[in-house]
Amino acid sequence: MDTPDLMHLQGFDWLIICLYGLFMFGIAFWAYPKVKDCGSFLVGSRKMGNLMIIASAFAGGTNANHPMAVAAATFQRGLSGVWLSLTWILITPFLWLYPPVVRRLRIVTTADIVRMRFGQGMATIFKIVVLCAVPMSLGFGLKSAAIVVEVMTGGAVTGNWALVVIVVPTIIYTLLGGVIAAYATDIYQGLLIIVLSFLLVPFAIVQAGGGAALNAAIADEMT
Repeated sequence: MDTPDLMHLQGFDWLIICLYGLFMFGIAFWAYPKVKDCGSFLVGSRKMGNLMIIASAFAGGTNANHPMAVAAATFQRGLSGVWLSLTWILITPFLWLYPPVVRRLRIVTTADIVRMRFGQGMATIFKIVVLCAVPMSLGFGLKSAAIVVEVMTGGAVTGNWALVVIVVPTIIYTLLGGVIAAYATDIYQGLLIIVLSFLLVPFAIVQAGGGAALNAAIADEMT
């Protein structure tokens, strides 16, 4: 019997992906009746609890290009490369503390914080910098995710179609449920990121041939 190609999706993988997609759109349709005006679409009528705000802050520290960036940094610098992502652990307590404070100050965007602290001039500069930098960051993240889709489908979905697979569902559920759907999704995805990250470790060690084989394969200067 042939060994399945671990880099390509199998039937069970597609089933999980379909269930995940259905759940995501279920969140969007759950949030849709709650969106009644611009205030509810953009800021959830300021009625979202601390859990949603914290989940959003956590999601802000994780994105589609992290797996590739961490893998590249680890390949270049050894195990210390994982700190490209693990640095977020050090500031996690701040992500728990500041969102409730920001909400009480009636702040909507980061530009509001800059304006309150440094004045309107710096807020304007901040907006210009963000308008230039964020599209590039989003583009790199989406391109990274599209490459993953292309590899995992064995080339069945490539190029712009891989981007469509990622972008279109995201746009649909965001337009349906606004920030409420986005924050609820952050809770769901945040839990998946935490749980699955730990679950992957033993499988990765087994694929490497066990702990001894893994240690033998890593050069001393990379540890």
